Amino acid sequence: MSLTQLTENKEPLPVVIVGKRVEIGGTVAKSLQPDIEAIHFVQSLEAALAELPHIFAGHAPPEAEVSLPNNVGTHQYERQPRAVIIGRAFLVEEAEQMRAKCAGIAKEPVAWLVSDPSVGPPPLPVDGALPGPEYALRAAVLAREVLAKWLARDASNGGNVRDQILFY
Repeated sequence: MSLTQLTENKEPLPVVIVGKRVEIGGTVAKSLQPDIEAIHFVQSLEAALAELPHIFAGHAPPEAEVSLPNNVGTHQYERQPRAVIIGRAFLVEEAEQMRAKCAGIAKEPVAWLVSDPSVGPPPLPVDGALPGPEYALRAAVLAREVLAKWLARDASNGGNVRDQILFY
């Protein structure tokens, strides 16, 4: 069953991606399609704390000095995100800060996906280059698996899924 089939309105699941590098975030966003729609990409904790409350309220974030412009995401802010996929450059504690900042704003439960600290990141290139596309593809596969399980629990539990941090 696809993620789209698990969503109530059969549309792609709207998400926000939080990551340090646009190149990686863009690949993750494209790899999640067609079942998952990245509506926004944030590049820092400061920007996430400033922008996410607006996005969860259904509004475009105000142009702020904390946000770096990028072309990742559809910017369909009228669609409330059901998940925030947080890249490996961020700590669980930072994900908890983001979640706390948005508490009570979202109309539906939100899955906050953060990398499992017990697993550790995949090996990075030794020469300081950006990780290859397989790095982003792996993140997209893991995020998709976690979101599918979360939504399946929602569907099988009468819509009783809760807002929570989940490891990928």
